[in-house]
Order: sequence, then C-alpha cells, then structure tokens
Amino acid sequence: MTTEQISLKPIAAAAASFIAAKKARDAADALKDIKAAKEENRRAYIAVSAACLAHAKQFYVHNLVEEHFPPDLAIFLHGLLENLIAGHVDQSLKDLLERGPGTQPRHYIEAKDIEAACRYVQACRAKPKLIDDRAPIKTILGWYRVQHATAQGWVRNTNGLDLLADFPKSWTAADKAAAIVKRAQQGGRRVAMHGRGQQAVTMRAKKRL
Repeated sequence: MTTEQISLKPIAAAAASFIAAKKARDAADALKDIKAAKEENRRAYIAVSAACLAHAKQFYVHNLVEEHFPPDLAIFLHGLLENLIAGHVDQSLKDLLERGPGTQPRHYIEAKDIEAACRYVQACRAKPKLIDDRAPIKTILGWYRVQHATAQGWVRNTNGLDLLADFPKSWTAADKAAAIVKRAQQGGRRVAMHGRGQQAVTMRAKKRL
C-alpha cells in the first residue's frame, strides 16, 4: 500500500470540505443570512476536526508523521488558538456553543490506547506467549490507572478479535513484544492523564493542586 492510499485522501477530502464551507459561510455573511452562516461555520469546524483526526491516524495507525498538512487548515487553527490565547472567544465558537452540550464519544486516540492495553493482555495469554507476564491485568492497572472492572471490561469487549495479527510478517516475536509493550505504556500514560476513569480524574485534580 502506498503512502497516498494510506493517508492523503482523507486529509484532502477534509480540506476541500473546509474550503467549501468557508466560502459558503463568507457568502452567507455577505447576504446577512445568519442561520446559513452558522451552519456553514459548523461544517467548517467539522472539516477541521476530520482533517486533524486523519492526520493523527497517520501516526497511530501507519506511523506516518511527515505528510503535508494543508496550510488553510493550519492557518485557521493558528488564528483560532491565537485568539483564545489572547482571551478572545471567536464569534464562530460562540455560535457553536449555542447548540448546547452534546454527548462525549470516545476519542479515536483513547480507543486506540485501550486497544493497546487489550493487545498487551492478548500477547500475555497467547499460545505460545509473546510476553511473559502472569498478571497482565495488574500491569495494565498500573500503567492506565483505571479500576480492575474497567480493564476487565475492555478485555471482554475484544474477545474474539485477533489484535496480534497486524504486524509485518518480517517481524520477530521479540520485535512484536517490544512494540506491544511500548504502545501499551504510551497509551497508559495518556489514559492516566486524559482518560475517563475515576483514578485518572483524581490524578488530574492532584496535578492542579
């Protein structure tokens, strides 16, 4: 599979959606069509979110980190962040907030971090074992700072899935084991800081004190 097949199409599609929404929003603004402008503004934010996620997938799925990031999106994010840093909430953000709070889906990166934990457990329970750890759940609890029932639930939800199949055929068992451990440890650090478990919430609160 080529780099273009892996990663460029989702980003290009998101960039095209962003540009189209931005033009439509500007046109609606010129016509003083507030309702249409707000809707196009929402489409623009959705496109930026999609582009950022596609860009992140290059690293988390394919380990591609040097792809070109569309400059229109980069400039948009830069301007938005500069306004926020200066203490100014852009009107476009205010328009989004008028819709009210929604449900918080599991973030893609969080889901991949949880998958890494389950892959570690599978590697320890595989026959033959890839990793020699007689208590993999306990190890995950230490890395991820979640409750035992939470980790058990993650593993239970992946029963029947082969999480050990997505490695290059040229990799040795030692290569796979090292990658699995590293990825689970990285995921654990993120979930411990940003996950939804009560222990993660407590850790974040302590860091603010």
